[in-house]
Amino acid sequence: MTADIVHQPIYTGLTWKSFKRLFTTKDEFITIPHFHKFLGFTTLIHFVYRFGLYFIYGDMQFSLDNAFDVISLVWHLALSASSLIFHVLQFKKTKEPYLIFEELRLHNILFASRSVFVIFMSLIYMKGLYFSSAKNMLTYKAIGFLMFHLLVDYVTKVHGTPDVTTIRGYTKINNKRPWIYMFTTRFYSFTQLVGLNVMLTRTTDLIHCAYFTIFAVQIATFLGTLRLKGIINAGVANFVYGSSIVMINVASYWDISRGFYWNYFMKEMGFVLIITILRFRFNVNKYILWSVYGFISFNYLL
Repeated sequence: MTADIVHQPIYTGLTWKSFKRLFTTKDEFITIPHFHKFLGFTTLIHFVYRFGLYFIYGDMQFSLDNAFDVISLVWHLALSASSLIFHVLQFKKTKEPYLIFEELRLHNILFASRSVFVIFMSLIYMKGLYFSSAKNMLTYKAIGFLMFHLLVDYVTKVHGTPDVTTIRGYTKINNKRPWIYMFTTRFYSFTQLVGLNVMLTRTTDLIHCAYFTIFAVQIATFLGTLRLKGIINAGVANFVYGSSIVMINVASYWDISRGFYWNYFMKEMGFVLIITILRFRFNVNKYILWSVYGFISFNYLL
């Protein structure tokens, strides 16, 4: 990708002029115009459909036997990958949160892929294919997670800004920031670890959590685009993204058919709190933390 300079328009809100910025001649794949927008619109409809199933029946009803279900998951990957046809900011603007930039875009492609990977692994396991046991499936899933996160770290190394994360921002000078900023960043840190824990360590009751994570990942990319076009401000982006994170955590421990998952909550939350403190207070290596927790979980908590 070339190092094109992408300027941020002044925030104007949703006007006809700002809305037209979403329609660009660059949104073309081969000879198909508005390719990314078509994928985005149809994916939005699919989100509504799956969320409706979940909140009505407590089950998103994914199945390997249904071609539509399989294609719809691949469709999400196509949406994330199609964002590569656009030029974006090469580096994060640290004073302008929620702008789409290269590191965030590549991270979100990888995180969406990770969630789709988790859903397929779970569907294969529940169908009784390939995996000989729960531990066998979790082992393969852990290896997949490791590969995804190594790729994420490589993207950060190449495209990242030192001491600045894609969503939370500064990592070393948070104590100089307003309390609401510090609370928000810590909230994001904790809730992201909750979602990671669910997808990494559970064998069942995780498909909806992984799918909610796809929504959070892809809505973050869209919010960054709306910010770049001047259609929304940072406050709106923060609220929408924060709400999507809350949805993941609610879905991790509750559904309409069975109520609150007390067994998961009591078993997992204490470990996630410990990991959060060790990771963000004492800067313990994340791979060490998750390896130790994975070993404990796979051998003693299943």
